[in-house]
Amino acid sequence: MSKLVYLVLGALVSVGIVSCDESAKLASQAEGIWSGTTTVLSKKDHHKDKHHANAPQPLGAKVNSITPSFTFTPDASVKNGGKLSFSGVYSVSQPVSSQSVEVPFDATADIKVSANGTWMAKDDDEIIVTIDTSSVNTTIDPASVSLGYAVLTDKPVAELDSLKAQILPNIDASFTQEVRNRVTSLHKLDDIKIQGTTMTLEIGETDFTLNKQ
Repeated sequence: MSKLVYLVLGALVSVGIVSCDESAKLASQAEGIWSGTTTVLSKKDHHKDKHHANAPQPLGAKVNSITPSFTFTPDASVKNGGKLSFSGVYSVSQPVSSQSVEVPFDATADIKVSANGTWMAKDDDEIIVTIDTSSVNTTIDPASVSLGYAVLTDKPVAELDSLKAQILPNIDASFTQEVRNRVTSLHKLDDIKIQGTTMTLEIGETDFTLNKQ
């Protein structure tokens, strides 16, 4: 075997060792509970939602913002990773029509969600996430439901307020489905940087800042 081949093999082994060390370091730093503030989605993420294959297209529900929380628990059965608990509040909106109101309006509500799965650190700035779809639970907060006219009008707001109870069952189905789509499509936390008790990362095209609890 030539000297060049030995050098190449040695370089590959070194790269592998460095990569493992970086993954182990990130896994160690990530352990614990990390909570974020309410973050508005980027316009690029909205564009992706519009073309989501599983999204309820006729209703056009979309996620406006997310308030996330991740709990990374180490587990010996997952190399540089372990069990994941995720929770959050998603602000969702969609256009709504009703026979009771001539002018179209928008409905917005907060959806609380929780889910479990696994996580695994990859390299020095990436965590691979696998959500257990059967663990996803969603709850709509009735008090958070707000209605607003989609176009300029002199119609009284009280006319919309009286419709909240009537449309709640309709928006519940589409809103919660959109949140489930969002959570189950979560596969990667990218560009992770941890400094002390602060973690910054990307999910899709949106930047998040989390604080360790």
